[in-house]
Amino acid sequence: MTIADIRRELQKDVPILLRKITYVIQDLEKHSSKEAQKQGFVRYYDYTSKFRNHWIYRVHINRKQSDGSNMLVYHNGKGHAGITVSPQFEIIYHSPHFFQRYNERRKLGLTDVFDIIRVYMNESQAVLFEDLEDIRPGVTKVFGQIPSGVVLGTLDTNIMLAKHLSLK
Repeated sequence: MTIADIRRELQKDVPILLRKITYVIQDLEKHSSKEAQKQGFVRYYDYTSKFRNHWIYRVHINRKQSDGSNMLVYHNGKGHAGITVSPQFEIIYHSPHFFQRYNERRKLGLTDVFDIIRVYMNESQAVLFEDLEDIRPGVTKVFGQIPSGVVLGTLDTNIMLAKHLSLK
């Protein structure tokens, strides 16, 4: 699959998924107790789209605000990779190696990649990246910080693709 193919798949799936997340948030807010909302809680859901893409989405509810995040999970022939989409429709790719290193680095001891992804999604809601060096025009090595370490990768502004390759 090319980046253009992936982007087309995402353009079909993401609006439907975002509507679904909105409905789930509204339903949870309506049916959860005031005490539960005061303390805040997180729920994870699996969703298979009508285009047969497997998504994991996270819903966070608390008294002040509610939000959701999501990741498309698929097997790329080497392992399970994850794709998220930024508000600017940048594709953010997480390699199978990234999840393996995340599990090792955090000493999670998890064997199910979906559990690893859920822990990662809970920890890293937003990663701000800084440029390290230019590889070629429009392609830059980047790093970002999350509570458990530093995320290394590349950012290709030509095709709006960020690859998270490793966790140090």
